[in-house]
Amino acid sequence: MATGVKQAIARVEQEVTQVREEIAGLKAGLKVEEDCKERKLMQQQQLAALQQQLGGLHQQLGGLQQQLAGLQQQQP
Repeated sequence: MATGVKQAIARVEQEVTQVREEIAGLKAGLKVEEDCKERKLMQQQQLAALQQQLGGLHQQLGGLQQQLAGLQQQQP
């Protein structure tokens, strides 16, 4: 069971990395002056959604790490 939790943690950490990379790309895109305000607004909305997703992933990761710690304490 601990192995499954460790795998879940690895998947969540990988997803966190991907979301962070997307956020970095969007932030870089927002810094570039664009004529199209509509696209910039869409990027800002996407950025907000990704930041919210990242917060949820951090919560999920914390829960999985707690679960793993509990499982490791149960092992003889």
